[in-house]
Amino acid sequence: MIGAGEMNIRMTGGGLWQVMDFRGDMAGRPFTGHGVAGFDMMQQKYVHCWVDSMSTSILNMTGTLDERAKTMTFVGEMQSAMGVSKLKETTREITPDELLFTIELPTPDGGFFTIMKAVYRRRKS
Repeated sequence: MIGAGEMNIRMTGGGLWQVMDFRGDMAGRPFTGHGVAGFDMMQQKYVHCWVDSMSTSILNMTGTLDERAKTMTFVGEMQSAMGVSKLKETTREITPDELLFTIELPTPDGGFFTIMKAVYRRRKS
């Protein structure tokens, strides 16, 4: 399926936290989501939480930044009607104005299966 939407990203808390607001469609239905991400000094890890209009639980993840590959990877567990599933989110900078975002689920053989892919392009002002 192909969908469309808009992600607005802003910094808050003196530049410590990134706030993301998404509005668009998913599977032909309206979809909204809200996330907060930053670096947790106590855990010495990046942290990210996400809520959206398709789930009633909060997705909490921890992650790493590979500066050389310009890639941020978060892992966490998602609750659904089918139980708890592990997932991996990856955001990679393609250009300074374009990001590739993927969500993957683990497979029994130790690999990952991509369930969502999005390309975010900065809107020209």
